[in-house]
Order: sequence, then structure tokens, then C-alpha cells
Amino acid sequence: HWAHLNGGRVLLTGATGFIGGWMLDTLATAVERGALRIELLLLVRDPDRLRALHPAVASAPWVSVLQGDV
Repeated sequence: HWAHLNGGRVLLTGATGFIGGWMLDTLATAVERGALRIELLLLVRDPDRLRALHPAVASAPWVSVLQGDV
């Protein structure tokens, strides 16, 4: 259930890792199916790797990518 996130801004770190990638795919599926409306900020060490692993999501208008490390 995504009601508590709807219309919000979400920060996701580790989107190129196993758990972060799974979460990214899950959020993207919810947005694509119309079940969720969010702005997503992805904090990643390597934006090129993100684009290689998740090209459609990385270029989505509701996604912003910030290079950095926690």
C-alpha cells in the first residue's frame, strides 16, 4: 500500500545495489501502474552504472539523480 508516499518526495540510496535496485524497481512499477505519484531522488556513487542497470527509470521525468556517497 503506497498511500503514505503518494504525492511525496522520496530519497533512495544504493539504487545500484541488490536491495536498492529491488526497491527502485518496485517504486517504478507502482508509478508506471498509476498506483503511486512521487518525486524520486536517487543518491548513487556511479550514475553511469545506474543508467546501465535501470535505463528507463534513470531517465524518467519523476526521477532525479545525485552523485554522492553516504
